[in-house]
Amino acid sequence: MASNVEIASSFIAGAPPGELSDVVNDIKALSDDPSLIPSLKPAFEKYNEEQLTTVKVPGGSQSVIVSAFNKLEDGRYYDAQSQTSFEFDHITQKASSPQTYVLESENLEFIKSLARTFENHAKEHYPSYTLGVYPTGDDSAVAIALVANKYSPHNFWNGRYRAIYTVNPSTGDITGSISVNVHYYEDGNVSLKSSKPVSLNAGSNPTSEAVVRKIAAAEKEQEEQLNEGFMSLSEGAFKGLRRQLPITRQKVEWEKVSGYRLGQDISGGKGSSRATDMADQPVKPAVIAAFPPPPPFWKHFTRENVERFEEFKKQQQEQLQQQQQQDGEDGQIDSKQAKDTFKKKGEVDLDTLRKNVPFELRYLVPPAVPKEEYQLFGEMQRVSLTLPSLASQGVHQIYPEGPSPPPAPPAPTAPTTTSPTDESPAYTPATIPPNPRFWLTATTKYLLLNFLELVGLLASNPIEATSKIQDIRDLFVNAHHLLNTYRPHQAREEVIRLMEEQLKKSREEIEEMEKVKVKVEEVLRGIVGEGQAIRDGDDEGVGREGEKKGRKKEVSSDDGLFEDDEDEEGEEAEEEVGRNEDGGVVGGDGGIGGGKAMVVEEWREMWEVLGSG
Repeated sequence: MASNVEIASSFIAGAPPGELSDVVNDIKALSDDPSLIPSLKPAFEKYNEEQLTTVKVPGGSQSVIVSAFNKLEDGRYYDAQSQTSFEFDHITQKASSPQTYVLESENLEFIKSLARTFENHAKEHYPSYTLGVYPTGDDSAVAIALVANKYSPHNFWNGRYRAIYTVNPSTGDITGSISVNVHYYEDGNVSLKSSKPVSLNAGSNPTSEAVVRKIAAAEKEQEEQLNEGFMSLSEGAFKGLRRQLPITRQKVEWEKVSGYRLGQDISGGKGSSRATDMADQPVKPAVIAAFPPPPPFWKHFTRENVERFEEFKKQQQEQLQQQQQQDGEDGQIDSKQAKDTFKKKGEVDLDTLRKNVPFELRYLVPPAVPKEEYQLFGEMQRVSLTLPSLASQGVHQIYPEGPSPPPAPPAPTAPTTTSPTDESPAYTPATIPPNPRFWLTATTKYLLLNFLELVGLLASNPIEATSKIQDIRDLFVNAHHLLNTYRPHQAREEVIRLMEEQLKKSREEIEEMEKVKVKVEEVLRGIVGEGQAIRDGDDEGVGREGEKKGRKKEVSSDDGLFEDDEDEEGEEAEEEVGRNEDGGVVGGDGGIGGGKAMVVEEWREMWEVLGSG
């Protein structure tokens, strides 16, 4: 029988990456022996050196590797890059007592060159890594140790990547291994362990660049093999772990999944008396998703098909115009066939498009307006304004009936959308139950309660959940039907809102018209006032001209000078005055006629001066 030390040592050797402290705590919980953990020091040392445990040296900024390659004779470890040696506690994984250490080796220059080149390679391919390059024990080769850790305990997984290579500087032989270890432990334990041996040759007396190129090619090949392994696991081993049948022990026909009814057809209708009564009836296609995918013909609405369809419509319209020109000089359609085929001049009827359209463009023609029935989400619906009762749909009504509706209005003279065989009136007002808010709130609470009960049934006995799913469906239908009873009220309120908006808009337009009217009246009053002022000024001018004419006649009778000229000028003045009195072109503000009047007045003043002289 194995001792406790051997059993605990096996636990430590199998500790996943980053979980050694958890394993130690578990060992302490399983054993009451306080001396057990110190006795496991060899197991801890072997684990740390094989797993390339990383540690930060006091005073250092970067992590260093603990391995068999950088171990000194006194049990200390060294780091070639920082030229430091340190003590390491394998149980607590802590470093202490740093000292200066100078590395001595025949291959020291090759070690430094290889460390620089491999550092650039690691920075390019590993987001987080620790690198160490050391001489082997007999100083005949160079060892490369690379470790990359990725810990995510909050997401219940940890991983480690290790690569160890031994390079012979003279022959160029490269040997080693690449290991990957990942542990996922959420509600279970899944571990991935992969190890690939490496055997390469970079040529005799290789450079550090040649060695790194060979190693990079080997790492890429190993990564590709891992990806292929993941794919094979998903299609092979993991698929074999899955159950062959769902919880209902029945196969799901995925090709017909759109025809299943939620909770009824998948379970075969068990637990539902309504489903049992309708077992012999054909099942209509139903959509079980709240937001179902678009119909399959949406793929036909490509840019190319749309352009082709528009071109086809233009061709049909051109043929229509040619036919109209042949039917008559005025372009009217006289033939009965043309009247039945085309509705408007230059516009092709949809029926004609459906008959002549190419097969691949048939889905681009708009459907005909339904007259009796139409399809909605895979179910046939009747074109009727009558709200069907829940009883006619086979659904239990949870809220009371409302008061009797008022008599239906007379049927309109225009043809209605109801079926000719439908004996119900064209419009039947829905009955709103008393206190509808209470029943809507109660239905919502019932839905939440039934959903919680459904979750419990799915966890304990999923087969019995069918009846609960049916109850939830009936509650949704009740809520939907109760909201539909508000449709007439909604339509009435919407009409009132639209009429109020139109009335408000009309009143605003009337107010604007009143403002414009006031402005126009002000302008007109100003124009009338200006005209009156002009007219009064013209009357005063005519009076002054008469007085001057009288005075001039007196002067001419006394002296007799220029009598003939004065008579002619008087006649011209009378003509100008006459035009002023008749409302001609003479203006009081100095228009064309006004200028002539001023000239006449100046001549008269000259006659007065001559007469007085």
